[in-house]
Amino acid sequence: MKKYLRFFMHSFRSLPLWIILSLILGCAYAKIRPGTVDTGRIHEFIDQQYTSSDISYSGDRSIPGAVRFDIKDDDIALTGTGWYPVKSKEHLHEMIDGMIRKYGYWGTDAQGPRISVILDRKDNKIGYLFSPVDYTTIRSEGANYELSPVTDLDIRERARPGLRGAGP
Repeated sequence: MKKYLRFFMHSFRSLPLWIILSLILGCAYAKIRPGTVDTGRIHEFIDQQYTSSDISYSGDRSIPGAVRFDIKDDDIALTGTGWYPVKSKEHLHEMIDGMIRKYGYWGTDAQGPRISVILDRKDNKIGYLFSPVDYTTIRSEGANYELSPVTDLDIRERARPGLRGAGP
C-alpha cells in the first residue's frame, strides 16, 4: 500500500510542471480573430485583396457559408477539402451580397457575416475569413494550415439568431 502511495505522491509532485509545459506548448496554434473591416466596406476589401489573395469558398456556390482569402505573398498555404476556387471577381461580389442578404441577422450576437483575420502560430496574418461564424477548425499541416469548410448547416447549428423561431 505504501508503495502505491509513494508512486502517486511522486506523480503529483511533477503535475504543476506538466501543466505549465502544456500551457506554454499548447498556445502555439493558428487562430481566427475579429477583423477591422466593416461589412459595409466588404466590396472595397474584395477589390483590394482579389489579386493578392487566392480566394475560395465553402458551402453552396450561390450563397457560401464562408469565403477564404489566402494571402499569396507568404510561404503558408491555407488548404482543406470542401473549399472551391472563386472563378471571377463579379461572381465573388454576387456571393458576398447573397451571404449578407441571407445571413444579415445571423451569427454571434446577430452581427451577420464579417471579416475575421486568420493568424499563424506566431500571430502573423496569413489570410481572412468572411463568414457569419467566427471560428472553424484549423489544423497544422507542416508549414501550411488546413481549414475545415463552413456550410449552411454549420451556420444554422452555430448561429444564435435571437428569438426568431421561438415556439412553445
